[in-house]
Amino acid sequence: MKAWVVEDFGSLDWLNMRDVPVPVASPRCALVRVRHAGLNFADMISVRGEYQVRNDPPFILGAEIAGEVVDTGGAADLAVGDLVMAQVASGAFAQYCAVDTARLIRISPGTELAYAAAVPVSYTTAAIALFETGGLRAGETVLIHAAAGGTGIAATQLARNAGARVIGGTSGDKVAVATANGANATIDNRSVDWVDRLRDIVPGGVDMVLDPVGGETTLQSVRALAWRGRLLIVGFASGAIPAIQANRLLVKAASAHGVFWKFDADPLGITAIQRDLARALSDGSIRPHIGGTVPFADLKEGLAELEAGRSIGKLVLTVEGS
Repeated sequence: MKAWVVEDFGSLDWLNMRDVPVPVASPRCALVRVRHAGLNFADMISVRGEYQVRNDPPFILGAEIAGEVVDTGGAADLAVGDLVMAQVASGAFAQYCAVDTARLIRISPGTELAYAAAVPVSYTTAAIALFETGGLRAGETVLIHAAAGGTGIAATQLARNAGARVIGGTSGDKVAVATANGANATIDNRSVDWVDRLRDIVPGGVDMVLDPVGGETTLQSVRALAWRGRLLIVGFASGAIPAIQANRLLVKAASAHGVFWKFDADPLGITAIQRDLARALSDGSIRPHIGGTVPFADLKEGLAELEAGRSIGKLVLTVEGS
């Protein structure tokens, strides 16, 4: 089969399409024909060898798939032909992927697999951030940075579904996307005075900030918090890891929380969240914004676009020949 292999840590020069053996199903591990795979900023960090959980090269890149079961590995609760989605430790950018059956989430027949491939990472991260970590309640106001990105769009939909007010932090042509996705208002979080402008919209500050950007955006977000506000640190897309001024948290009785999840740390909890998301996808309660589909041969170009911040919504790899 064809697969995209990270042969050493560094730049995209070390990511190459190779012919590799098709994985073999085994007890507790099913074989999935990959139809689509989600691209994530973490993929680029993994290529550089800087992600929190490292795979040793060589390894097949990619963490988010949707496809169909071609070998159940003997699992009694699976059938050949079942449509599934999953977050995997690695191996998504390939024609076939062997997946721990505990990670597989069935999706309803008729569900577009490109949309399903956009759910396991971005929507799970958003759900854990907003509800498990942040304790978001109906009526609260949440500022979501990178509101036109994959996680930002997911968080906006989930927060609105929960009855929260959403302020989308974004700029340029991405503003229209954030508004169409359900943001009640938007703020240009690249302007130098964006916190002051935010206070015109929410005079007392926001109850929660979801921040996948890092750097100066994080530091200014602390200023934007209301009394007992919560800052949710999801990532550092800017490349800068900030040193938060703890005194600003203290005087607001505010808190900062790191958002990070691993399937193996809470398999039952993650599975429950993802099953809920699969149902929401099926009934239309959530709908990923696919900003572009990337041909299998053009993965490097897709990752470069994602890293440069040019993409809107979710980029999804289309896996041909599987």
